[in-house]
Amino acid sequence: MTTQNYPNVIAVFYNFLSKNLYPSVDSQSVFYGNQNNITLPENNDYCIFYLNGSTKTATTIENYNAEKEQLTLTGKLDITCHVDVYCSSQNGDTNLTALQRAQNIAMLFKSVYGVSLFKNTGVTPLYAEEAQDTSLPNSDSGNYLFRASVNLHAYINHSLTVDVEGFNHAPQIVLNSILPVSDVSAGDDLHIANVDVKIKV
Repeated sequence: MTTQNYPNVIAVFYNFLSKNLYPSVDSQSVFYGNQNNITLPENNDYCIFYLNGSTKTATTIENYNAEKEQLTLTGKLDITCHVDVYCSSQNGDTNLTALQRAQNIAMLFKSVYGVSLFKNTGVTPLYAEEAQDTSLPNSDSGNYLFRASVNLHAYINHSLTVDVEGFNHAPQIVLNSILPVSDVSAGDDLHIANVDVKIKV
């Protein structure tokens, strides 16, 4: 049987973003991007995030449990969460609100207080890249859709446990007997013996 211990990274980032975006966004308007059939709010005040990469940053640690005959493999992964925040694009509005949201979430993510929000989640914040204005034309209306983006970096411990057959206990060697064998050609200084050995598991 194979099992894994992998934190629910999507839920962790959803909770962080839905509670800490400022200017605030309704929690129902924070979406995980890599899914189908998302109905976006008409007012364009929403956030879309997704995990866009992971990098293994350390050698895999192996730990064998002889009693359970299980091997646990543990690795550290640097994961990247891409966050796009939007704001109203009505005539006369600016994209300042979107950029503020991205800058504020990046600042919070890099702070001691921000790190404390991830306590006991299995996700540890590392750093945030600088927020960027990534506004783009809206093909439906011909107007700009105001957007700002930021990449958040964190690491997680990912462990995988597999069943591996082996010794439950260290083997014991039992010496049953030693039978001397004479060898006249070896001379008086060399003694040869047959050893009867049994291994207990």
